[in-house]
Amino acid sequence: MLQSSSGSTGEAMHSTISPYTPPGSPTDPGEPEPLALVPASKWLRFYNGLTDGLLSLGLTIVVYVLLRLAVGISFGATGIEYIAAVPMPYVGLAVYAGYYTLLESLTGQTVGKWMTGTIVVNGRGTKASFLQVLGRTLARLIPFEFVTFLGEDGRGLHDRLAKTYVVRGR
Repeated sequence: MLQSSSGSTGEAMHSTISPYTPPGSPTDPGEPEPLALVPASKWLRFYNGLTDGLLSLGLTIVVYVLLRLAVGISFGATGIEYIAAVPMPYVGLAVYAGYYTLLESLTGQTVGKWMTGTIVVNGRGTKASFLQVLGRTLARLIPFEFVTFLGEDGRGLHDRLAKTYVVRGR
């Protein structure tokens, strides 16, 4: 029997617990059990960055050419003049941010991470939230941030700021 008191009168109230009541759980049933995190090595992180950087550069060139083609077809020579005034680095930043944000928020991986079997997770070892991924992406734009993963723990500044980890895949 479970004994509890009613708040206002101070009287003891007796009740029984049904044997059919499921036991309580210390974790949220909607969230997977946390995993032991095995950090990706610095070499895997380097390979991820190199692969994703080259792929992002290639995508930037393709997007820039297609953008000029679409504007040229739609608006003629005047449109091409206007689009030519947009510096290619602006297009590159948009592609870069879109590449990381889209892929990591949907799958937890970029192409580089997929190739090395690594994944982005939060501190519990589950999928990082969209805001964490967006934070990671924006932090990557900090000058020389790309070398911060070479520190002792192998986590980049973008990982620490967003409270995420790059770990060996599940």
